[in-house]
Amino acid sequence: MQPWIVLRSSRAAWVIAACLVLTHAVLVALTPDIRLISVTVIAGLLGLAVGAAILMLDGAPRMSRARAAAVIATVALTTAVVEHGLPFSDDLGWAGWHFGALTFLLLAMAVRGRVGMAWVGLAAMFLVTLVWALAAGGSPLVAAELIVRHAGTLLVGTWVAMGLDRMGRRLDRVRGSAIARAATEASAAAAEQERRTRIDGVLERAMPVLEVIASEGGIGEEDRVRARVLEAALRDEIRVPGLVRQRAFTDAVEAARRAGREVLLLDDAEDAPETRRARDRLTLAMAPVLARVTDARMTLRFSGRPGAYRLTLVSDSHDEVLRWNDEDGVSGAEEAAQTR
Repeated sequence: MQPWIVLRSSRAAWVIAACLVLTHAVLVALTPDIRLISVTVIAGLLGLAVGAAILMLDGAPRMSRARAAAVIATVALTTAVVEHGLPFSDDLGWAGWHFGALTFLLLAMAVRGRVGMAWVGLAAMFLVTLVWALAAGGSPLVAAELIVRHAGTLLVGTWVAMGLDRMGRRLDRVRGSAIARAATEASAAAAEQERRTRIDGVLERAMPVLEVIASEGGIGEEDRVRARVLEAALRDEIRVPGLVRQRAFTDAVEAARRAGREVLLLDDAEDAPETRRARDRLTLAMAPVLARVTDARMTLRFSGRPGAYRLTLVSDSHDEVLRWNDEDGVSGAEEAAQTR
């Protein structure tokens, strides 16, 4: 159980612990019953302080089993010490101050995520009180009566702790979903901004060609080649933006198109962080391979699934396949080993 309220080693937490101990010390000191002012009572207050300190020193959201066991041991020992100096009675009054004080420690332990061990601590209190009652010749029912009213307090605290825990888990899920959604939206916005920036760059390069086309002087062969290359580049930015992120690859594609070759880029994989990383590595590795191919038509296809991506180049004389995975990097061609 992950508690919603976390008592950490902060100044406020120590103030709460000190108030617990001082409140019971004052109540004991102000009582007219002189039997409460004894060495065992002072030892009991010290035990209460030790138990509170153990709770405060564990700063983890969920209290460790070892410290929870230490609190249980402290509760049992403190109960034994205080009751050792008490005469047997079924109505202790303020003489039974330790029951409420130690139950508060167990309640705090339940809120810290140790509900089961808190009830073990209450059972330890009952066993010690039972031994005290039997040793004084009393009835076991007296021990049960002294403990049961505090069991109700711990029961209510347990339900509250469990309710807060469920609420905390629900809030954590909502917060996690909101963070994930914000990250996805930010990533999508960044990718869209990057795509627009690249398209703007292509359009900026296309403006001189458009101005030549719009002029009355007509266009030459060189201008026609530039227009075809820019048109293909703009088409790539729209259709396969993930494949035109690496400058070395786009330069190789543009050089092939300027030389009059037809280069078709295809992307069959879904967009994801791992997929984008694989695209970048494979296109970078494919750039020198593409520069060697002189066939009139070439098709490059990126495909695959997480952990097994590939980029293929198919032409009349070449059939190259580069593969990518997180363990081995790029493999499948001599150039791939050099760019891994």
